[in-house]
Amino acid sequence: MAQIVFGIAGEGRGHAARAGTLASALSRDHDVALLAAGDAHDLLAGAPPRGPVELERLPCPRFAYDRRGRLSYARTGLHSAGYLARFPALVRRLARDLERRGADLVVSDFEPAVARAALLAGVPFVSVSHQHLFATSRFDGAPLRLRVSAAWIGAFVRGYVHGQAGTVVSSFHHPPPRAGGAGRERVHRVGVLLRPAVRAARPADGDHLLAYFRRSLPESVLDALEAAGRETRVYGLGEREPRGALRFRPVSQDGFLEDLRTCRAVVSTAGNQLVGEALHLGKPVLGIPEPGNREQELNAWLLEDSGAGARCAAAALDGRALAAFLERADDHRAAALRLPVDGTDAALAALRSYLPEPAPTARLQPA
Repeated sequence: MAQIVFGIAGEGRGHAARAGTLASALSRDHDVALLAAGDAHDLLAGAPPRGPVELERLPCPRFAYDRRGRLSYARTGLHSAGYLARFPALVRRLARDLERRGADLVVSDFEPAVARAALLAGVPFVSVSHQHLFATSRFDGAPLRLRVSAAWIGAFVRGYVHGQAGTVVSSFHHPPPRAGGAGRERVHRVGVLLRPAVRAARPADGDHLLAYFRRSLPESVLDALEAAGRETRVYGLGEREPRGALRFRPVSQDGFLEDLRTCRAVVSTAGNQLVGEALHLGKPVLGIPEPGNREQELNAWLLEDSGAGARCAAAALDGRALAAFLERADDHRAAALRLPVDGTDAALAALRSYLPEPAPTARLQPA
C-alpha cells in the first residue's frame, strides 16, 4: 500500500474535480491525502471523495480582477505578495510533512508548494493538470494573438510547476504535441477526468439551457440570455430572484449534474472541466471566456476547433450569436459524441506506473 499526497490548486472547480476523481479510485488500494487550497478545499469538503481520504487546507494565491471585471495579472501578482513571502517556509513545512507521512508519490494539480516540497524531500512527483497543455502542445491553427498567449502561458507553466517525473495533461481536445513535450519528463495526454456520477449519468434532451459563470461576469451576458426568452438555469452567481426566464440555482453537485444531463445546450465560461463534462454527455457548449483570461480564450478556441461548440466574447454575446449557436446545436452534438473525452482510466494507469512495485510475498519453506 503506497502513501500518495495530492497538492491541489484553489482557483476553479476543475482542480478539485480531477483530484477527487483520482483520489476516490486510488484510495481503494492506497493511503491518500489531499492538501487543497481555496475553492478546491471547499468543494472537496462539501462533496468528499469516496473512500478513506484525508483532506487538509493549504494557503494559496488568488485571482484578482479590475474594475471592469477583467482578470488582472498585475493585480493578481500584487495580491499574492504575502503568499510569496511565506512560500519558502511553507515548502519546508510541507517537505517535513511528506517525510513524516513516508510519502511514496506526490501528485500536483498545478499546486506549486507541494510540488517543490516533493523535490526538497526527494519524493517523486507527477503533474496532473490542464495547464500543462500549453507547455506541451502546438497551437498552429490559432490566430496569432492566441498563439502568443499559448507561448506565454506555456513558459509560465514550465516555471510554476517543474521537476516532475511525469506530466499527465488533461484536456477535452488536444492540439498537436510540441516537440520535446514539457521537458525531460514523460508526457501522458488524456481526456478529462470525470467524476463517477458524470460517467454514470444518462443524457436526456430537454428544452432548457444550463449556464455557469463566475461573479466577474459582465451583466450584458445575463441581459442577452434574458432577451432570448429560453429557460436558463444559472449556476455560479448564487441564488437570486428569477429574471425573466433565468433561474438562479444554489451550489449543488447533484442539482447541477441533473440540469446538465437534461439540458439542450450549455452556455458557460470556458473552463476545461465543465466543457469536458458537457461534451461527454453530448451537450453543445457556447464557450464565453472570462474577460482577460488567456487560458479560457485558448480553451474556447479549442472548443470551436473540435467542432463540438462555439466561442463568443462576453461583450459580443447577443440574441443573434445565441440563436446562431443553437441553430447548429445538432451538428455540435454529433461532433461532441465523436470526441474521446473521458480520460479517467488513462490518467489512473499513468499514475499507477509511478508507484513503487509491491514487495514480493515471501514463500514458506517446506519443513
